Amino acid sequence: MTNEASQRFLLDANVVIAVIDQQHEHHTAAVDWFEMLGDQVAITCPTVENACLRYLIRTGVSATDAHAVLTGLKADRRVTFAPETSSMSTASLHGVIGFRQVTDVYLCQVAAEADALLATFDGGLHQMRPRRTLRVPTAQGS
Repeated sequence: MTNEASQRFLLDANVVIAVIDQQHEHHTAAVDWFEMLGDQVAITCPTVENACLRYLIRTGVSATDAHAVLTGLKADRRVTFAPETSSMSTASLHGVIGFRQVTDVYLCQVAAEADALLATFDGGLHQMRPRRTLRVPTAQGS
C-alpha cells in the first residue's frame, strides 16, 4: 500500500454518483471529500463507470449527456483509470452474505490491484473489508 501522502482511491459508484448528481443526498459530503483529496489519486474502472452511466440514463439523462458527465469527471487531473484484470473466481467471498455485496467485494479486489483503497459510503462494506476500504464521511455521519 502506498503511504498516506500519495494514497490512491478507487471510487465506488455511489461516491461518483454523489459527486456528479447535485440532487444526491450525499452530494455536498462527496464533493467536499473529493476536493480534500488534493493531489491524491481518484480512480475509476469499467464497473464503476458503467454503473454511473446506467444511473444517469435511468434518471432521464440522455446517453450523450451522461457520457459527457463521465468524460468531464475523468478530465480532472486527479482522476485516472484502472483496468479490470481479475476475475470473481479469484476473489475472496469471505463475509459475503448477500448478492449486493458481490460487486463490492470485487471492487475491493480491483482497488487492491491498483494499490488503492475503495472509497465508499458503505459502512457495512468498510466493516467487512477495513483494510481495503476508506469510508467517505457523510453529512449525517452515517
